[in-house]
Amino acid sequence: MLCIKLNEVHVVTRMPFFIGYLRLKKKESTSRIRAKSISPVRFPSDPSRRSRSVSPGSESHDIPSEQISGLYRRDKHQRLHVNYPRTGELTVFNRATKFHSTNAETHANDLTKVLLYDINLERKYSVSVTCDNGPDWSFKSPLTQLYMGRIWRDMDLDYLVLTSYAPHHSAENMIEHAWSPLGRYLVGVTIPACLPGEIPPYLQTNMSETERKEKEEIVYDNAVDILNSYWNGKQYDGYNIKSTKVAAKETPSPYNDYSTVKQYFDAGIKARDSDKLKHIGQEYKLLMKHCTKSTNSLQFIKCDSCEHCRSHPIHSDKLMDFLKPHKRHFTPTPSKSIQNSFCTFLELHNSKITKPEGTIDAHCPSVNIETDLCRICKRYIFMSAAEEKKHCQILHSKVTKNKAPRQKRTSQK
Repeated sequence: MLCIKLNEVHVVTRMPFFIGYLRLKKKESTSRIRAKSISPVRFPSDPSRRSRSVSPGSESHDIPSEQISGLYRRDKHQRLHVNYPRTGELTVFNRATKFHSTNAETHANDLTKVLLYDINLERKYSVSVTCDNGPDWSFKSPLTQLYMGRIWRDMDLDYLVLTSYAPHHSAENMIEHAWSPLGRYLVGVTIPACLPGEIPPYLQTNMSETERKEKEEIVYDNAVDILNSYWNGKQYDGYNIKSTKVAAKETPSPYNDYSTVKQYFDAGIKARDSDKLKHIGQEYKLLMKHCTKSTNSLQFIKCDSCEHCRSHPIHSDKLMDFLKPHKRHFTPTPSKSIQNSFCTFLELHNSKITKPEGTIDAHCPSVNIETDLCRICKRYIFMSAAEEKKHCQILHSKVTKNKAPRQKRTSQK
């Protein structure tokens, strides 16, 4: 499975901003693995004694003992976890905010370019994306759902899952640690607001608005080129940084219909059925049949009944076998041995749980299943009454009433 960590940063107001995508990759040599990525094991009889090569124990009998060191770690309850990469290839897209806004379409286009290498060469059919909780990445937004669904469909992915950390935990996103190295490359750098020998375009009064706009495009493209010159080819934790320019006049691709898509979701019921917009609704309904939306995740997965999935057969059979008991939408399963904890992947794999307890987000403290779970599709968690109304109008052609009054959601700590 390919894992992508991403985030965005605005450098200065109305100047170039960059969106970073960290493609996690496992290093060939384990000699450079940071010590804190592997939790030390303390022995009860001698707390000062530590070991990196630990026995897998009875709960992980399928794991060869010679592979424990560096590949697995233990938590505070001494349970084994699979060690996953925390760094990798960093791709940065630099664009001017005045000519390119950041929205769901922007992220879909960038993510498509990042994924193309892995999909075409390394044949990755399952992708995990960890993103921030910004408004342009909101899982409750139908815009995000549509554009991410398009990536799942157009790249022939078996499984696409987008997750975000709970509020106040965004610092745990691995890409947050990449901004400091990038910032160090820009120490003392001043990006000019005009071309050499000229004054900024907004101060040039002897040109028309059209000429000023064309001049601003040149200035911003020059600023992006300067930014790329400081980052492109540099390294982050041993991996080359790829800094990509998005020109002011560049046409968005492969998707370039954001205004039409936004118009559809902002329109009323009758307007959505117009010849101009109804194709968006048909596409959205098809994609959402394969989608499960929880509080902090969005999952797209192939089925075995629709025309698209029959013409694009499943590639990741083992992953689908693992997800099958979960009705093909993974949700955390509470641990029976440790209170207020969930099963690890290895526990789920080795215990071969045949049926998870409850529905999606059934054990999330901020979710009231009676009011927040869609009573029709059973695969959608509502964050507000407005979200429920739009979801039911578009996908179920009606508005449902909950059995109990909706209560205000409490943020997760």
